[in-house]
Amino acid sequence: MPAVDTDVVVRDLAGGDAAQARAARRLVDGGDIALSCTVLLETEWVLRSLYGYDPQRIRAALTARESRSRLPSACTPLGAFAALR
Repeated sequence: MPAVDTDVVVRDLAGGDAAQARAARRLVDGGDIALSCTVLLETEWVLRSLYGYDPQRIRAALTARESRSRLPSACTPLGAFAALR
């Protein structure tokens, strides 16, 4: 199972460069991928700090991501980001 880094997840969730966002979305939608806890935590930081996402928007984005990829059970958005309310 391929693992992806923070940049791929952020591009998929927040967009940015259109061609890179499409490539990230194709990769994520193409099958099971592994996301480490570190990648999820870094993604939260980038979305909050650089894109101005509030906690509810981050939680919604990561929960939607969970339904499109295979995540380690200990690192699901609902578990890792339970404090985001």
